[in-house]
Amino acid sequence: MKSKNAFFIIAIISVFILSGCTAKSDNLVEDSISNDLEPSTELLEEDNSTPVQMYLTDNISKYAPEEPVLGGSWYVTDIQFIEDKALVFYEDGHIARKVFVDFEIGTNTIDVVSAIKTYSDELDDINISAGDKFVIALESNPTTGFKWNTGDLSGVVVLRTEGFIPSSGELIGSGGTEYFIYEAIDIGEDEINLMYARPWESVQPLERKIFNVVVE
Repeated sequence: MKSKNAFFIIAIISVFILSGCTAKSDNLVEDSISNDLEPSTELLEEDNSTPVQMYLTDNISKYAPEEPVLGGSWYVTDIQFIEDKALVFYEDGHIARKVFVDFEIGTNTIDVVSAIKTYSDELDDINISAGDKFVIALESNPTTGFKWNTGDLSGVVVLRTEGFIPSSGELIGSGGTEYFIYEAIDIGEDEINLMYARPWESVQPLERKIFNVVVE
């Protein structure tokens, strides 16, 4: 008789333990679903290029420094991202341009902090006012050892920062764009010399570009 009572008590205790484990498991499932429905800000920021790309594509006319020609409309052809910066390639069917964008991502917003006119063709005139910034962006592939090296400046403009943006959708090592952000600090003219070379080689650069800047 005692043996039957002991067995009955053990059976009841086992039922309570199993019920508790099941409830705990259900709670874990609910938490997992909740996290999927409401991802954290960190998760959203792991890949922010898609919403930013959509925003810049839809609003390129707002951030393009100049108007399209012949009554056309700007449309984006490519965007290269690096952290919270983007180099936007756009055109209107007649001329192609670039703009260098700094952006911030909020909870439900994308804020463009600055949109700086960008030059790649040395034949384009760089006419700006003191205090303005501009960008020079040139194709480059640092994996080959080549990079754009800057020459001396006269003091009318200064180099503020430089960097490299990998080409969008390309494999690592396939190249991208080097960018140089300058600021005009005085009125006058300056000449920006950029040489594409391997720094350790004492030979003529593979390519050279000279940009003339007029600051008013």
